[in-house]
Amino acid sequence: MKILAKSILATGLMFASLSASALLKDDMKQIGGIFKALGQQFKDPSMNNDSAQLAGQLAALFGQAINEVPPSIENLPQAEKDVAIAHFKTLIQQEIDLSLELQKAFLANDNAAAFEILKKISALRGEGHDIFNPHQ
Repeated sequence: MKILAKSILATGLMFASLSASALLKDDMKQIGGIFKALGQQFKDPSMNNDSAQLAGQLAALFGQAINEVPPSIENLPQAEKDVAIAHFKTLIQQEIDLSLELQKAFLANDNAAAFEILKKISALRGEGHDIFNPHQ
């Protein structure tokens, strides 16, 4: 009976880990789609209201991702994992802040500022992917 309980617990933990990884992957896929759309329409001031909404969605998705754990760090020793999670959360918080700045830039019809913020978001995404998703 004890072995069965341990097996059930281990299976549950495995599925929880898989679903957390799947959630993060889905969030990042949506973020990529929004980022691509923003990159295509940021030059068009007539799209600024739509772009501001997309930037808000970007912030919300990063907000969801901040509590998820990248699969690349799930199996690290706890001390290393804690440091990696803190770094991940710091990067994601920076993305949230930049996304909100981006939204404000679009609402202010400041497309030049929006372009500069998009470059910062892109650089930060690249850094995060290099660290937490190196095999993409």
